[in-house]
Amino acid sequence: AITYDDGGADLSQNERYRYRLWRSWGPGARCAFVMLNPSTADASKDDPTIRRCIGYARLWGFDGIEVVNLFALRSTNPKSLYRYDNEFCKGPANDDAIGDAANSSSLVICAWGNHGGLYKRSQIVFVKLRHLCVPHALGVTKQDQPAHPLFLNSNLKPFPWDGRDRR
Repeated sequence: AITYDDGGADLSQNERYRYRLWRSWGPGARCAFVMLNPSTADASKDDPTIRRCIGYARLWGFDGIEVVNLFALRSTNPKSLYRYDNEFCKGPANDDAIGDAANSSSLVICAWGNHGGLYKRSQIVFVKLRHLCVPHALGVTKQDQPAHPLFLNSNLKPFPWDGRDRR
């Protein structure tokens, strides 16, 4: 098990939303992952997706991760996002969290999977990211969305992603 120098999560007061989660195990650069929506991981508890992101970051030589999402609404089932409107799913502080993560990270991985197109959120966030960094991906789905890391090969290398490029 890895020991963190620093770790935490920014949750809304009612814990309905998680805006960002971070883990660091050294003083060096951080890697950001932009995924769909947060599940159960919090300031001290990792879930399988967070553990996979940490594995990638360590493989690539980073000393920390920052995780943000298209939607800040916490849910273990992405289909639950379809029950609510965009503003409710997105959360009031989420766009700022995404921008802050992109600005403070040396590498930004888009990894939201096929549900990212809900409310055109993936397009909106991708345009914002392109103004702040060079977005990367680990793979691209048949729907031209950046693949979620959990079920991908654990030794992949990120590539610059132009919003539609399949590898």
